[in-house]
Amino acid sequence: MKPLRLMPSTLIFVSAAMLMGVITHLCIPFLSEVAGLESIIFWFICGGLGVFTPLIIAGVMMLRKEGGKFTKETFVERLRFRPMTRRDWRYSLLALVVIGLLTSGIMIAMQVLFSDFNHTPSFMTLDPLSPRRYWLLLA
Repeated sequence: MKPLRLMPSTLIFVSAAMLMGVITHLCIPFLSEVAGLESIIFWFICGGLGVFTPLIIAGVMMLRKEGGKFTKETFVERLRFRPMTRRDWRYSLLALVVIGLLTSGIMIAMQVLFSDFNHTPSFMTLDPLSPRRYWLLLA
């Protein structure tokens, strides 16, 4: 399997990041306001259709360009699916703890530096769950 070079990889990442920015800051608030529905609903719809679907299509197109076939074996090989070893589990748990600590540190630092800092993204403001809104749990 030939690795993707830096420039094409960067282009894919930057394109997806820009698409995510447009969707989260323009599409989701607009659709939520127009439809009068919770923004979380449009997060699932726009995030899935607007970001992840194009990435999957790009991946399939790249596989076809290389001459690969879209089979279960190719899928398993490309994504390197294999059972996790004891070492993998240790690294995963250690990474989870380190990331949690660093994230907490960043959030605390932001709160100290900017007392009115809001950790919730602008497109994810949610009201408290009430009996009239239990249908959101289906999402």
